[in-house]
Amino acid sequence: MSFWFLLWLFLSLTLFYFFGWTLVILFKQQRTWAAFAKKHGLRFVQNTFFETPRLDGVIRGYTVALFSAEHTKEDQRRSRKLTVFEVQIPSEMPFGGAVASGDMIDVMRTVGFNAQIDLKEYKLNPSCSVFTDQPHAMRHYLTPERIKALNAISRLSNAWVTLAFRNEIFVLRLDTPHALEVPKKLSDLVSLLIRSASVFDLKDAELMELKAKIAADAIEGRKQRDQASLSESQSGNGVADIVLELEDDEAGDLNDRSDNDAEESDIDQVETKEVLEQDPEEKA
Repeated sequence: MSFWFLLWLFLSLTLFYFFGWTLVILFKQQRTWAAFAKKHGLRFVQNTFFETPRLDGVIRGYTVALFSAEHTKEDQRRSRKLTVFEVQIPSEMPFGGAVASGDMIDVMRTVGFNAQIDLKEYKLNPSCSVFTDQPHAMRHYLTPERIKALNAISRLSNAWVTLAFRNEIFVLRLDTPHALEVPKKLSDLVSLLIRSASVFDLKDAELMELKAKIAADAIEGRKQRDQASLSESQSGNGVADIVLELEDDEAGDLNDRSDNDAEESDIDQVETKEVLEQDPEEKA
């Protein structure tokens, strides 16, 4: 046997192995997800045999969805298909914000939040970035219990966590490369995210506190802007006063010079008159 034939045989067997392994994983995934959907009363959508299925519905009062998503790199040359589990949180946040890790950080940067804040003192997992429209309110919202929940999710192997809210949208999302074809892994992951969603959910009293915090920040911001405007105005008035003083001084100097010129003119006129009034004999 030639070398090239052996190489072709090796590559062919390798491709067949990975193709077969992919089919086995897809089959197990579809069977596991279908059983999970039936157990929890979720809607199961069967796609083509070579595609990941989709399921959605309500678990413990939270709307959930499990599906596959493709992530494309910025250079458009590479893409990854990841399994996504989303939990819709029913609370309506009074401000916008997000906590994200992995490639979801770049996605959150495009949303248009006003600031990206550093929470090292909160012991948040360094892989996570925090974005918000209201930094003080965001710090108030991220209690130690919520930081602990975020850290627990973000430490999952090769997983990207996203907690994002703005207006009526409030979602907890996990992107993972795992197919979740093992029933226990799927059940454990769903339980973890549902428990975490209950932690991130707002209570009525907490909602009022956040609104009060935002209102106080708005008042403080207006005070700072008014003070800055007043300082600029006073600075401008000071310059104007100096200019007016200089103009007054210049006007005074001009008046003095005019008076002196007038006096000298009067003297010249008197002297000329005296000369003209002299007798001719005196002139001779």
